[in-house]
Amino acid sequence: MAIRWDTATEDEIIRHCLRSNPDRDVVSELDGGLSVVRISEDAVVKCGLDVSQFEAANQQRAYDILNPAFMRVPRVYRFFTSGLDGYLVMEYINGQPVSSMTDPDAYLEPMAKALKLFECVQRARPGPFHESVAFGRLWLDYDLIAPATVSAIEEYYNKRQLKKSTPQPSRLPAGPIPSRHRSSKYPRLGG
Repeated sequence: MAIRWDTATEDEIIRHCLRSNPDRDVVSELDGGLSVVRISEDAVVKCGLDVSQFEAANQQRAYDILNPAFMRVPRVYRFFTSGLDGYLVMEYINGQPVSSMTDPDAYLEPMAKALKLFECVQRARPGPFHESVAFGRLWLDYDLIAPATVSAIEEYYNKRQLKKSTPQPSRLPAGPIPSRHRSSKYPRLGG
């Protein structure tokens, strides 16, 4: 049973994505709860504990920036939460999962090019695409920071990393600060 992402209620989407629903079309599922469930011919829902509004905002910015002739990024249709779980409703793009590729390294060059293209979009303040607090592998989960300068990032990173050793402090390259968002003055990149 398919449901329409644009007219379905949040409760209908949640019920459709439940693991107890025998009709759900699972694209991907990990132990621990993260799932990608196809809900129609043109949409999937990524749902679970670690799915956040920041992921949705970052993905939409990548969609806005990258030329689809170069790299397809699913368009974000909706995002909502229920309890601790996030629900990211996005475009379904038919393709082959990297995990099933015989040579997954084939994606390394296009991904490196995409990251390089993201550096072309700049703003006055450093930070993630979603323009909120920074978190992830470089940031401690309980240390929510919103750096205003490159030196603030250097200071945070060096303070955290130098606790366990005594190497030279890291310095980020001088120059314009890469942004993680699209400005209307930049066309879609990569094509």
